[in-house]
Amino acid sequence: MNRIFNKDIFSHTKIRWHFGVSFLFCVFSFHVHGQGDFQDDVRVFYGNEITGSIGAYTNGFSIGGRYAHRKFALEKYIFEFQAASIHHPKEIKIPADVGSRLVYGKSNSTFTFMFSYGKQLEKYSKLDKGSVAVRYIPFGGFALALEKPYYYVVDVEKNLYERFDASTTTKFGKAPFHVGIDEVTFVPGVFLGASINFEFSNQNMYIQALEFGANIQMYARPLEIMHENKNQMIFPTLFVIYRYGKALTKR
Repeated sequence: MNRIFNKDIFSHTKIRWHFGVSFLFCVFSFHVHGQGDFQDDVRVFYGNEITGSIGAYTNGFSIGGRYAHRKFALEKYIFEFQAASIHHPKEIKIPADVGSRLVYGKSNSTFTFMFSYGKQLEKYSKLDKGSVAVRYIPFGGFALALEKPYYYVVDVEKNLYERFDASTTTKFGKAPFHVGIDEVTFVPGVFLGASINFEFSNQNMYIQALEFGANIQMYARPLEIMHENKNQMIFPTLFVIYRYGKALTKR
């Protein structure tokens, strides 16, 4: 009887042990599934990066490229180039008789080339697929503004172009972009800024990110964009940028 009783106790204990293990395994599996599929190669979080970008500024649009070189696990040096347009707040496009719409009273089409250096500090890392990495990026550098004279069509038959003159009221349209290209002037400047980057790609080797930030650009003299409106040498701007690129891992 004791032998049968002990055998029953052992069987029940074994059943409870198997049930307990199975229950814990199910709970643990559910927890892991809830966290997402873990990355197979975490080196991508700590490697170098190269990305291209398109962006919208409060005073124009930009394209650019960035190289991020790993310094520490969660810190990278960044080297970046951006080309951006600069528009005056008073620019208003109006219909033209020939060509695309024109901006009445504009003196120069203005662009800037920005060369920046900064740090990418990762505050929240991507530990599983489908999550988002959050990075803080302070940066600064040198800028070179380009002023290209803005010409108007004043005689269609003779292909006669001239710069803005308030005494000449007839403006049939905007001259082709190449007109005045030999009169380009450059204005040096500097800038400082900061941004927050949200990297959301669900692939190990590729990067997709949205970046929100602000910078302030200061040039050696006011940029001559409009003829009669007050031009400025300091440009505070907000921006949003989309980045796409690749993670470069070390073997």
